[in-house]
Amino acid sequence: MHLPELDYKKIALVIGFLLVTFFFGFLIYLFFFRPMLVSPPANINEEIPPTNTVRNLNTNGSLPSDNNTNKAPGRKSTEDDTADGGLTRTKKIVTDGVKGVEMDLDNNQVVYYNRHDGKFYKINKNGESVLLSEKTFFDVRNITWSLDKDTVIMEYPDGSNIAYNFEAEKQTTLPLSWEEFEFAPDNNKVITKTYGSRKNDNQLIIADLKTGQAKIIEGLGDKGDNFQIAWSPDNQVVAFFTETIDFDHQEVYFIGQHSENFKSIIVDGLGFQGKWSPKGDKILYSVYNSTSNYEPTLWITSKSGAYKKRLFVNTWAEKCTFYSDNIIYCGVPQQLGEMMGLSPNYALKVDDDIYRIDIDRNMSEKIATPETGHNIEKLMVDENEKTLYFSDRRTGRLYQIDL
Repeated sequence: MHLPELDYKKIALVIGFLLVTFFFGFLIYLFFFRPMLVSPPANINEEIPPTNTVRNLNTNGSLPSDNNTNKAPGRKSTEDDTADGGLTRTKKIVTDGVKGVEMDLDNNQVVYYNRHDGKFYKINKNGESVLLSEKTFFDVRNITWSLDKDTVIMEYPDGSNIAYNFEAEKQTTLPLSWEEFEFAPDNNKVITKTYGSRKNDNQLIIADLKTGQAKIIEGLGDKGDNFQIAWSPDNQVVAFFTETIDFDHQEVYFIGQHSENFKSIIVDGLGFQGKWSPKGDKILYSVYNSTSNYEPTLWITSKSGAYKKRLFVNTWAEKCTFYSDNIIYCGVPQQLGEMMGLSPNYALKVDDDIYRIDIDRNMSEKIATPETGHNIEKLMVDENEKTLYFSDRRTGRLYQIDL
């Protein structure tokens, strides 16, 4: 029988087709179905320790270089009893939620409102809470203290306002139209915003709590949010007014009691928060801009605007306090992200470190990391610079760190 001749060309094509099919099938398996190789898991107990950093402040507004940075050893495995740059023992001194926490510098004690029982307290030298009054004030929304801490103004959710003097045990009802308060250095007058049914009725006023007389300082119009109440220690300025120039600059005007023509200042960013130094010759402020990825940056400037200096910590002015005219303490977020400068609420879940800034020595230094992790709302330092108090935004509780 005659066998047909093999068509080697067709056989080669079939073999080639099978090889190509196998090759592409292997590639599909390799990229889509083969189990991925996984690196061995890292030791979960391993941690890169954070550093306690001392940095020089830059006077031209730019970030300091690494040449100006001295890094000390990282966080210790146990807490220090006093602030020494690392993890620091933190004492809870009020277990209930607090509000309106302030330092009474004349008596070197902390005063506060207890949100649980609606009463006002002071903390004595033994660290004990002592009632300021037996009176109860439930559901207070905002609290403003006089500088001598003898009088407090309470704002309620329904818009009603009450002033109470602890020494005289006297209660005064204030108009419903008043919002936001700050006391004058003489403790008798307050500056506040009053709002009416028409735009022209919106005013910035100064009121005398003893006589009940009020004086119009400036019309608010529809720009009430542009006014930040801030009575200066030298009694000249009562508020800041901010006006946006562009995406990275604001002009800040100083509002006086008698229509004074104070020189304005230009700040490098938006979201201005300002705070006077104890003498009133400097302003600590925070802003955010595109250069900082809209994270908050902290600055110091003179009242005259003759100089401004960026402080090498990223935080909001409201998380800082002046211990003296040249020493500042701040709660500083351990990490921030783009756009967080728009509001401290964006960083609510972020724990804070505590920094000490020395303007004269041109240095900032991380002095403590609270041991249990806190987001600092209000920070205060006693007159001897031995004890630091702070309230936590997440729990509302009051804590203490020894310096």
